[in-house]
Amino acid sequence: MPTADVHNENISFKIIKSGKPLHTFYSSPDQQLFILQSGWGLTTIVNDSLTLIKGGRFYENDLFVGILPFDENSLIFATRNRGLFIYDGEKSVPLKQRLMFG
Repeated sequence: MPTADVHNENISFKIIKSGKPLHTFYSSPDQQLFILQSGWGLTTIVNDSLTLIKGGRFYENDLFVGILPFDENSLIFATRNRGLFIYDGEKSVPLKQRLMFG
């Protein structure tokens, strides 16, 4: 994936180009950056490339509202059209299911 370095006297950052439209950007409580790519899924940055998270294709057709902490190992992913999901770093389950069945 093409990248470009941008510098000025106060800040330096890298531009990472994507072949898919980027919908939203979210930072988790531990400062991990999540990027929702329309038609692809939920990604993060690994070695200057946008990389699908494990189970990220689950969100390929969603619109996100936010990402919140759930417990020390999980996040709540809030989608506009399908509701709330708990993500444990491997998979997503509906929040209601997790609360009812643990």
